[in-house]
Amino acid sequence: MTLLLVVLLGAVGAPVQAQAPAQPPAAQTPASATDHKAEAYFQFIMGRRLESEGNTEGAVAAYERAADLDPQGAEIRAELAGLYARQDRAREAIDWANKALAIDASNREAHRILGLVYAALSDQPSAGAALGLGTAPEEFTTRAIANLAQADSDQIVDPSLHYSLGRMYLRRRLYTKAIDAFHRLQEEQAGVSDATLMLADALAGAGRLAEAQQTLQDALAEQPAFSRARVRLAELFERSGDWEKAAAQYGLAAERDPTSADLKRRHAAALLRAGQPAAARDALHDLVTGPQASGTDLYMLFQAERDLGDFDAAETTARRLMKVEPDSVRGVYALSQVLDQRRDYAGEVKALEPAVAQLRAGKMPGAQLAALLTQLGFAYQSLGRNDRAIDAFEQVRAITPKDAAGSVYLVQAYLVGGRNGDAVALAEQSRRTFPDDLRLTELLAEAYRRQGHVDRGIALLEKTLATRDEPSVYVSLSELYAAASRANDAAVLLERARTRFPDNQDVLFQLGAVLEQSHRDDEAEQVFRDLIKRDPLNAQALNYLGYMLADRGRSLDEAVTLIKCALDRDPGNAAYLDSLGWAYYKLGRLDLAEQNLRRAASELTTNSVVQDHFGDVLFRLKRVDEAIDAWQKALDGDGASIARDAIEAKIKDARKQGHPR
Repeated sequence: MTLLLVVLLGAVGAPVQAQAPAQPPAAQTPASATDHKAEAYFQFIMGRRLESEGNTEGAVAAYERAADLDPQGAEIRAELAGLYARQDRAREAIDWANKALAIDASNREAHRILGLVYAALSDQPSAGAALGLGTAPEEFTTRAIANLAQADSDQIVDPSLHYSLGRMYLRRRLYTKAIDAFHRLQEEQAGVSDATLMLADALAGAGRLAEAQQTLQDALAEQPAFSRARVRLAELFERSGDWEKAAAQYGLAAERDPTSADLKRRHAAALLRAGQPAAARDALHDLVTGPQASGTDLYMLFQAERDLGDFDAAETTARRLMKVEPDSVRGVYALSQVLDQRRDYAGEVKALEPAVAQLRAGKMPGAQLAALLTQLGFAYQSLGRNDRAIDAFEQVRAITPKDAAGSVYLVQAYLVGGRNGDAVALAEQSRRTFPDDLRLTELLAEAYRRQGHVDRGIALLEKTLATRDEPSVYVSLSELYAAASRANDAAVLLERARTRFPDNQDVLFQLGAVLEQSHRDDEAEQVFRDLIKRDPLNAQALNYLGYMLADRGRSLDEAVTLIKCALDRDPGNAAYLDSLGWAYYKLGRLDLAEQNLRRAASELTTNSVVQDHFGDVLFRLKRVDEAIDAWQKALDGDGASIARDAIEAKIKDARKQGHPR
């Protein structure tokens, strides 16, 4: 039991000494051999002196003679228990402490020794087994608390006791009692120690997170080199979601210990969560430079590069990760993510299909197969291969029957594929299994709308909103109001949602969109400008406002700037390319308009608005036949947000006139 002595003496100070037997002092061996108590007292004092001189065996012999001479001497037995404890002889310490308590059940020193020994055994259950005392740490913890609480006294300063008692309370999650014990210890013993860390843990466990953080900040102000306190403070900042502060503390800890890979790794992870990918990449440099880079370090590097928009580097790192972890799906999952962001859906399918086949053949966890199938399903969907997407999501649902996500993805795939009846049936069935999943409720309402039963969808969401006051329900219901030509009701609903959730960007975006669709352009513009002010990197808002300005022929240079900012955040987004091409068209920059709209039209082949825009540009460039083809695609497309009569008139006019309208 090599740690027992540390617990008793070294951690927070020497234990309080037991009181000597209540006898008059004696200067020499008593003359009368019958005076057993006086002789016992003499042997007790001799035992203390011999122990102080390092003669342990002599001290034990003296104490045992004293105990034989005084059968009722509880203090003698408690002192002998303490000596055995200080020699890491736990079995003898426990036996003699119990002998003391058999004589005096309230003997403080005996309780103290038993409590400290049991506290040490709770850390080393194997030592308890070797002594025939059992192996359950929780049992030792219970005994330690019982004895230490008996030994506690308001009148006696005892750092060892309060340190151990606080540790045991903390282990049992008795946070309030642990806090009291550690506060006592702070009053008794100045300075920063491990007890400071445990006090912070107890405060955090009691839900007093800010106090826990302040406790460690005060400790570090007094002792900046206390690295464990700095790491614990970083962990507490993580718990409160203060990722920037957590990253700062991990960074300082890593500076003090530059050889610690763990600290560098934690620093990088916190920087990623704090939205500082460039700093995270720098923090990972030493870990990923050599050939021994771990998969975890490479995956974090991939995340940093991906978030920085450096897709070439991210792809290189993902492929490197695949080589480092050939039996893991993490590398191919990372590769699929970067290919998805580059909109290389064919490449994504090519990477995922063999990995999925390999997982099916092996015995990898189902969750990993489901993750890859989900990515594969969305890639199929982006390529217009809806049947394959549906098949992938059906497999996800079968693999993860207790997760609503599989049903959500499959319902969405049915809707994309135009299988509205299947979407309704599955959503209704899945809601019975997952009644609290709002996504299924919202998808069911949309499926009703697509079946031509918009009022049924509205009724479902209005009922849901009465019990689930959630931003997404407001947004979904407003979309159905708009679809039912109730734009004013949609705007009123979203204004109510904005009051309830003033910082929710989805609510603000939808409000701006509804106002714009209701031709309340100035109000819509103000909503989008407010949203962009709150989040200058909101690509959807940047694009929407830019397109809105361009479509109305207003502030065209600003429109181009806004849309370019959106594309900086989401390069290659076909909808944003359409917006940019349309803005250039309005500016008369037909070369740039054609370049961007061609890219958009080649990807969004069934989007009627995009094809209509492309046709207009081609016609202005006097490429009449191509323009007619594009307009025909607009008529054959999804038909959303277009005036069919106007497009048909343009085709007729082009064929007749052969020159721009």
